[in-house]
Amino acid sequence: MAKDLLVKTVETNTQRKSRRATGEIPYPIKYTNQMADFDIWDHKFLANYFGGLTNHHFQDPPQMVLDLGCGTGYWAIEAAQQWPNSKIYGYDVANVQPCLEHMGKFKPLSRRIQWVHGNFLDGLPFPSNHFDLIRMAGLGLAIPEDECTVLLEDVHRILKPDGVLEIIEEELLFPCSSILLQRPSHQTTSYEHIIGPRTRALSLATSLDSLTESMHLKFKPPSKISLTHPSTGISSAATLATSSASSFLETEHPQDHTRLKMAWDAMLAMRFLSPKLLSVIPFYLTSASFNHIKTQPSLVIPLPQNSGIIPVVDVYRPTGSFHGNESQKSLVTECLPMSKSEWTPPRSPGFTPKVASSDWSMMHLGKTVSTIRGCKEAIWKEYEKLYSDDALYLLSRTAPGEEDYSLQQPHHIARKSFEVDWRNWELDMIDRIGMRDSLLTRLQWAQSIPDTERDRPDWVTWREKLNRKSGSRHLITGYNPSDTCRSLRVFNAFK
Repeated sequence: MAKDLLVKTVETNTQRKSRRATGEIPYPIKYTNQMADFDIWDHKFLANYFGGLTNHHFQDPPQMVLDLGCGTGYWAIEAAQQWPNSKIYGYDVANVQPCLEHMGKFKPLSRRIQWVHGNFLDGLPFPSNHFDLIRMAGLGLAIPEDECTVLLEDVHRILKPDGVLEIIEEELLFPCSSILLQRPSHQTTSYEHIIGPRTRALSLATSLDSLTESMHLKFKPPSKISLTHPSTGISSAATLATSSASSFLETEHPQDHTRLKMAWDAMLAMRFLSPKLLSVIPFYLTSASFNHIKTQPSLVIPLPQNSGIIPVVDVYRPTGSFHGNESQKSLVTECLPMSKSEWTPPRSPGFTPKVASSDWSMMHLGKTVSTIRGCKEAIWKEYEKLYSDDALYLLSRTAPGEEDYSLQQPHHIARKSFEVDWRNWELDMIDRIGMRDSLLTRLQWAQSIPDTERDRPDWVTWREKLNRKSGSRHLITGYNPSDTCRSLRVFNAFK
């Protein structure tokens, strides 16, 4: 690239005010090959959805194009192939794009594609009024709220008059069934005198200049719990931690992913990342002098159901208090593998279950799961802050008898508690993503799953434990139409 193109915007940098130190990268993701594969699939899905490379339909292809946060550069390469007279710049902090000069098939494209590396939060090294199209896709985990307006002002600067900014963004969701989530409560429970209050204040960015509110997340224990040992009457933390938990404590439901979701929310809050991006982007665009904005309704993808699920009449109602409304109670159902011809609708009036999920929703969930997997270590850091003091007790409910943790270091115990919760969430998601209809509903378990425990996939063993035939106290959660795994929206802003 010519030196006169890369103009370092020192003036813009000096005006930047943020809590982030210059050069610091808040992006929590460790990029993987699987994420790259899903990015390619996502591009193909969006291209089919838009009917082209972009949602905005150009009369003539844009001449100068910037893909901000280009990742592996797949979209930039596709754009260069479809727009033969366009110059494409891919900008990213990571040097993971292919060297096109050494790839025979793509070597001709190398003259029109330029990879530029740097942290766009520290200023964009391009001259003013330079690009006809700037694309920003999937950058919600990379841009703190207190820097959104400044970054978009920089984008506005380098965009030509009448140029187009296209933002493709989604909510930062943690996919899981909402039925079993334990909600933060203002009520004091008798559980608190055993392990102590678990109140954590998480500062949330509510404006560009200051944090004026805090969200207090209180650890809410599962409702089904016995606080007293039946034989001794002793109720103490030591008893709960060292006694045989299975004799007087019920295990937690493997689909209750409350702690991971709260750690996810805490991770976003600590980085000043907004989980509700789709509602705030128009505000930031307007603040950055984009006065002409077009958008469409969000594309909401439902969370696929678990394998073999067809809702039946039997309703599983947990004992004790239930943290949800009456309509949610009716959705906690026992779901057995059966053919569609055997399915009879539940008796609940006004409830129309979704019998099968399309391959699209399975792939969308896979895309979301791959992103969250990339954030695993960042989620762990917040999990440790929230739950390390209670890890021994939690393991007695989530993995009783797996190991003797009493003599292990607290950090190891906390990490083990996290890994057990992570394992349950991953297996839950894999079960939802997998070939449910083929393996379960149509072929049935016996015809498709190996008999020996050693040859069974982990998700199969996990799933089999969650049905009445296995004698489990915890049945698989039913289909909740309000649960989603992705919510996407596209914004077109014009200079």
